[in-house]
Amino acid sequence: MPAYCRAAPVPGLGPTAADHIVVTPVRLEPPMGVGEGKTVLVVDDDASLGLLCRVNLELDGYAVVEARSIADARSVLEHTAFDAVLLDLHLGDGDGGDLLVSLAGARPPVALFTGSGTIEPELAALAEGVLPKPFTLDDLLGTVRRLTSASAR
Repeated sequence: MPAYCRAAPVPGLGPTAADHIVVTPVRLEPPMGVGEGKTVLVVDDDASLGLLCRVNLELDGYAVVEARSIADARSVLEHTAFDAVLLDLHLGDGDGGDLLVSLAGARPPVALFTGSGTIEPELAALAEGVLPKPFTLDDLLGTVRRLTSASAR
């Protein structure tokens, strides 16, 4: 048993009211990142990857919306404008590539998530970026920054 667990309190030697300083509450500034006012859609059926993207992108100042399926992504894309989309190629209810092809026309920039080593050249040509899994946080943030700066043009 450590000695500090056996020590008996000594009268007059403990903390006093003078030891506690009243401090004015600190107001935290908004995130320091570049994503202020920009919204990213993350389409992936892996909840842990969605959470990883959400937390890190929000820390960089982005608003993040998650979709776990192709159907959810279609629904969200119909009602909300996004500055960028991160899209997994292999989702439980379909192929992310099919969704990308169907988004032809005025759409936000898209980066594809893929766990496989290669992407069909025709599909890669439709996307503005590719994030091979696993990826680093620097790769994630760099890709989203590039996509959102492209959408601002």
